[in-house]
Amino acid sequence: MDKDHPSPSLLFRELESLLPPDFPEGTWYIIVASCLISIGRGDVDGDLCNYIKQKPGTDNKEVLNRLRKVIIKSWALVGMPKAISASYSLQQVDPDGDVFDEHHRASTMSNTNALWGTSQNWF
Repeated sequence: MDKDHPSPSLLFRELESLLPPDFPEGTWYIIVASCLISIGRGDVDGDLCNYIKQKPGTDNKEVLNRLRKVIIKSWALVGMPKAISASYSLQQVDPDGDVFDEHHRASTMSNTNALWGTSQNWF
C-alpha cells in the first residue's frame, strides 16, 4: 500500500502499542474491533483476526470467540448492517467455524449459571 494508505497490519501494530501496558492482555484488539465496527469498517475485522493469529502464543479459538462476542454485542449498539459486515469478514478467515464452539454456545445458553459466568468473564 502507499504512504497515504498503510496496510492494516501496520495500523494494528501501531494501535497495539498505544494501549498502556497495565491493560489486560488482548484488550487492545477488542477496542479496535469495536471501533472498526462502529465506524462501518467491520470488513477489516478479518484482517485484524489474521494479524492477531500471527502473533506467537496466540490461542486462535479464544481470539475468534472474543471477536464473535464483540460482533454480537455491537449488533445492539451500532446496528445490524455494520455487525453483519464484521461477521462476514470474520467468516472469511474462519470459513469452517468450529463445531465445538457451537456445542459450547448451546450448552452455555441452557445453563443460567454458566451464562452469568460468561458475562462476568467478559470484564
